[in-house]
Amino acid sequence: MSATARRIAGALTLVAMVSFGGSAPAQNRLPVDPTADYGSIAYSPTDGRSGYSYNYRSEGEAVQVAMGYCRQDGGKACRTVVWVSNGCGAVAIAGSNRNFVAANGKYQPEAESTALSLCQQSYGRSCTIKVWVCTSP
Repeated sequence: MSATARRIAGALTLVAMVSFGGSAPAQNRLPVDPTADYGSIAYSPTDGRSGYSYNYRSEGEAVQVAMGYCRQDGGKACRTVVWVSNGCGAVAIAGSNRNFVAANGKYQPEAESTALSLCQQSYGRSCTIKVWVCTSP
């Protein structure tokens, strides 16, 4: 396809997107890394249920799978609390399921340590790791 044909096709795509309520691609968006692995943790603070996913090719897919597992586990108020790209995430709770902090890190110990530290700073009591996830290195 010639450069002129590509420009015309691109312009027609943009017109179609605007005409049908879509939006043009974001100009400041970073390119997607085709080698990245994504993971996510979904958590329901009302009942302490959770779901996680790892090694998916997109953030959206990782989030969707984690939310599905959280709901399947009986979570009534599941929401995405952390997602990672080539790394790890953890959720720490303080006493009740409602008092929680989510954090990420390059490796599991870092994600857990950060979550525990932030949890203790926020709630001033002993915290425990509720769930963690890591993508493949």
